[in-house]
Amino acid sequence: PNSPVIAVEIRDQAPEDWSPLLLKAWGAAINTPAEWAKAAEAAGADVIALQRDILTGGEVKSNLSYTQMWEDSLAERFEVTNFVPLLSGQSIRGGELTVLMLLNCGGMSSVYLVRDGDGKRLVLKELAVQLDTDADEDAQKLQELFSREASLLAKLSHPGIVQVQDHFVERGRHYLLFEFVAGLSLRQHVKLKGPFNQSEVLEIAEQLASVLIYLHGFTPPVVHRDITPDNIIIRENDRKITLVDFGAANEFVGNLTGTLIGKQCYIPPEQFQGRACLKSDIFASGGTLFYLLTGKDPEPISTSRVSEVDKQLISDEFDNLIAAM
Repeated sequence: PNSPVIAVEIRDQAPEDWSPLLLKAWGAAINTPAEWAKAAEAAGADVIALQRDILTGGEVKSNLSYTQMWEDSLAERFEVTNFVPLLSGQSIRGGELTVLMLLNCGGMSSVYLVRDGDGKRLVLKELAVQLDTDADEDAQKLQELFSREASLLAKLSHPGIVQVQDHFVERGRHYLLFEFVAGLSLRQHVKLKGPFNQSEVLEIAEQLASVLIYLHGFTPPVVHRDITPDNIIIRENDRKITLVDFGAANEFVGNLTGTLIGKQCYIPPEQFQGRACLKSDIFASGGTLFYLLTGKDPEPISTSRVSEVDKQLISDEFDNLIAAM
């Protein structure tokens, strides 16, 4: 009650520039999931809603459901890393890009919201693999794969696939620069609003099928390798989906380090053995549709039926289709 009240007026600043300041104003050193959750609780709904609105392009508004979503997902999105992620405000690529906020991190990679010199928002994916000094051959293979994948993704042109703007290597770390897609992941959407109904999932399935037909139609086919509710963004304005975060580099890193990258319940048996193929994407898509209808992750390496969760959620035909995927 006797604490002084300080009013601060912020002018001519984008929300993503001052949202970290608001979080730091509560005196939190935000380094771990627990500290993020503590800071989120202290900051209140408005700051959490601000972070959400930065991602969706909406207006800042208080909504407690968004607070819960962020608190529930922080532990999933911010895991222990084997390197030090970039800090907010840090410049990269000779000052061409400025880090605005960390969106996701864990293991050997991080994803950031960044801004270029023209003020345009972009998404930067960072891959930081710590190799032994004697592993020059592995390092060269990784760099070749990363460059090859980046070049391939840059050539893809489909409304349902995130567009790669550029790729580069700096300080031994590999970077992919993507367009910024305003929206929530399908997992975040389910956490906020509950599972989708069958009609909505059918529409999403049709869009996802269009993307896979396009990718698998290349010679040789392009296999995504990491289709999950976390890697599909849904735009709020037109309900269109965008597939992000291809997994070829992740798969190589996993084989190299012995670390499994990705959610096990969306990985088919052949991919566990390092032999991803077209049906791997189909399997992962079926698991994703199951999650959208039930709000539950499917059982790893098994056939999951929506009807076994609730028969009222799905028709027999659609249930059989998802189970067959």
